[in-house]
Amino acid sequence: MANHDYVFDKDEIALVKSSEVIGNMPDVLHDIAVDNENMQQIRNKISKAMAYPIILLFFTVIAVSILLVYVVPTIVGMFPVGANLPWVTEFMLQTSGFLQKNRFLLILLVGLLF
Repeated sequence: MANHDYVFDKDEIALVKSSEVIGNMPDVLHDIAVDNENMQQIRNKISKAMAYPIILLFFTVIAVSILLVYVVPTIVGMFPVGANLPWVTEFMLQTSGFLQKNRFLLILLVGLLF
C-alpha cells in the first residue's frame, strides 16, 4: 500500500484505513472532503481578514520611520541643551539619532518585515 502522508494527514489516512475494514468508505471520504473544504474556507477568511492589518502596519512603520528620520531632527533644536526631558522624549530622540545613522538598517528591517 502506497504512503500518501504528503497529501493527507495521519488522521485522514487512519480514517480511510478503518473505513476499508468497516465498509463505509464513501461516507468517510465525503466527510474528509467536507472538512477539507471547510478548512480551506476558514484559511481564506483569515487571509482576507489579515490583509488590512498588515497593510496598516506597513504604512505605520513607514510613517513613523519618516517622522523619526526626517521630522524629529528638525525639532530637536527646540529643546534646551541639557534639559531634563521625559523618558519618552529621550527615547524618541535616541531612536531618531540611531535611525539617522543606520538608515540602511532601517530599510533592511522594513524589507524583512514585508
